[in-house]
Amino acid sequence: MPQQPFEPFVFSGSLVDGPSIDLIKIAGLDLNDQDCDRLWNTISPIELLDECDCVDKLVVGENDEFPGQSDQFYQYEATSLDRLKSELRSVINSRLSKD
Repeated sequence: MPQQPFEPFVFSGSLVDGPSIDLIKIAGLDLNDQDCDRLWNTISPIELLDECDCVDKLVVGENDEFPGQSDQFYQYEATSLDRLKSELRSVINSRLSKD
């Protein structure tokens, strides 16, 4: 079933692995390797999502059994997929134009 324009868009992620979705692909951008490197050298995927006003992050679990191997698990909820696309595109383009 296709995503409705104003239906919340929910996905998961973790501190170690980042979000479970490809943020550049969701933004609809076709970045070359050099631009991807420039982007990820200035901001992490989690920080990128934190800059999107439409996204709420909820901590849903932790793994702290072994020293140095802890992780935190998240559920992200965007108000809509369309708004997430727009905000990601804006933040990514802003980051890339700063260089």
